[in-house]
Amino acid sequence: MRPVSSSQLNQEQLEFQDYARRWLSENAPPPPPERLPLSPIEVMTVGQRDYLQAWQGRCYEAGLIGCDYPEAYGGRGK
Repeated sequence: MRPVSSSQLNQEQLEFQDYARRWLSENAPPPPPERLPLSPIEVMTVGQRDYLQAWQGRCYEAGLIGCDYPEAYGGRGK
């Protein structure tokens, strides 16, 4: 995936980009208590799973996961 220049984004996309950057700067998680798996075939500990689920839940609640999915399926509808 190639990066997109801000000049190629419309106003709504720029606002979302700004929101995502602000949210992450305020909500970045602390470092994980243990190294996270680097591939899907690595076995995950309960602690690793809990850390990732908590982070994914926070991202979802902020509207950052599935943001391009239709609202009917839990996305932002954009």
